[in-house]
Amino acid sequence: MKGIVIIYDDRCSVCCWFIELFKKNIIRNIECFSVRSIEARTLLRQNNIQFIELNTIFVIENAIVYKKSDAFFLLIKNSKYPLRFFIIFNVLPVNTLNFFYNVFSKNRYKISKFFTFNLNETNNFI
Repeated sequence: MKGIVIIYDDRCSVCCWFIELFKKNIIRNIECFSVRSIEARTLLRQNNIQFIELNTIFVIENAIVYKKSDAFFLLIKNSKYPLRFFIIFNVLPVNTLNFFYNVFSKNRYKISKFFTFNLNETNNFI
């Protein structure tokens, strides 16, 4: 499988908005699967991920599975400018980045209640 595979929570409007943003800005081929899909479970189990967390984004590149902030920054690294600018935050320790990722991911449904994430407006962001 060439390119990048993204596995995410397709029932989360915040997650879907970010995925659409990345789809429009990634400079490589990508495939996206719902974390609840059979394809996603199969891909993750083939890569020795047995417990699938619904609040985690998984990115598979070259048979390596990245998750949480590592996955996010891999997507940033493969994005066009100005989205790629956010790579500067990758200098923070992984534990710190994953802490913020966990806080965000656990509250993503609450966050989506305060904002309207129109998937067509991702073009206006970048």
